[in-house]
Amino acid sequence: MAPPAPRTPADARRAESRAPLQLFADRIVRPTTRINRAKLLEDFEAWLIQAGYMTLKAILSWPLDRTEEISGILVSYGRSLFRAGAAYYRYSETINAVAAARPGIRRHLGSAWDLAFAWLSEEPHAHHKALPKGVLLAVLAAALSWGWLREAAVFALAWAGLLRIGEALNAYRRDLILPRDAAPGTDFVLLQISSPKTRGRAAKHQAAHIDPPDIIRLLDAAFGRLPRGEKLWPFSAGTLRRRFKTLQERLGLASPDGGAHFDLASFRPGGATWMLTMTENPDLVRRRGRWLSTRVMEIYLQEVQAATYLPSLSTERRAVLQQASEAFSSILAKAIFFIDSNIPQAAWYYLLSDRKSAWSNKKGVAEKEEEFSRRPDLPPER
Repeated sequence: MAPPAPRTPADARRAESRAPLQLFADRIVRPTTRINRAKLLEDFEAWLIQAGYMTLKAILSWPLDRTEEISGILVSYGRSLFRAGAAYYRYSETINAVAAARPGIRRHLGSAWDLAFAWLSEEPHAHHKALPKGVLLAVLAAALSWGWLREAAVFALAWAGLLRIGEALNAYRRDLILPRDAAPGTDFVLLQISSPKTRGRAAKHQAAHIDPPDIIRLLDAAFGRLPRGEKLWPFSAGTLRRRFKTLQERLGLASPDGGAHFDLASFRPGGATWMLTMTENPDLVRRRGRWLSTRVMEIYLQEVQAATYLPSLSTERRAVLQQASEAFSSILAKAIFFIDSNIPQAAWYYLLSDRKSAWSNKKGVAEKEEEFSRRPDLPPER
């Protein structure tokens, strides 16, 4: 039997736009989730065979009166993952994947979920630390002084826009609406979120709102002249993570284990906590952060941690952060001047430092570049 043909021009346009899409009879919204769950099912089946059970396909074909056995097998698998030091999501998503593979047994996996709740109670989830405003400004000042314009702009965008870091990393210039792109009198920035995490339960089209004037100036300087098809961050997430860690190390911000105190996921709770402190308006913060409920938002808010972090540092370290954060405005103004003057970012560090004699003597360009490249206190290379 021939498939139905489009009956109207509107049907034809919809059919053309749907041509590359493939529908699946499940509740999974993102293709990435489907791929991840398929990998988890492969790991589960490998464990089944190693433990002496049947294949996953054979187990899922058992009659409904044996669904409790399937749940019991998942309990055994969960215990093995727990002892192996696996992340909690591997177990919870494996349960979801099994339930999706055979929806009829979804309500019969109670014991498997009981083990999941016990896992969480024994090993509570550690939330990402909120990045305070003072630390953000110090990081931005250090990044700009090193000529790391893109890094500083992405950090500022994620913090002020309350973005999940993946939303910032996946954004293109066409998604960013700067005041120069909008109607006269616009004094804020919008970032259209291409694939919002909550699009299956909330608005399909979402946008982040940024209004601090100094952040807007930084975003305009960094991204204003980019082609519409260029990504705001053209490198990998690992590169940005290393940049952020290096900046923290230079500022003396280290966790007890010697690593970075904050990570890329610290920008969203940091910006939300600051906004709530400034406005005392939880509804505004929830709307800006695009959370589905106030209860979910409260998980991210860490007012006490953000307010007490700086006082917990040594006097010397607080002085360094204070000096760097207070210098942000002047460094930003100089960075914008450098951009307008077409001065390479590689020269910013030297121009912003006190040692400028090498650029005013009679050395040749090659000798100057050689001296610049071997300075021991220069920022790490890209």
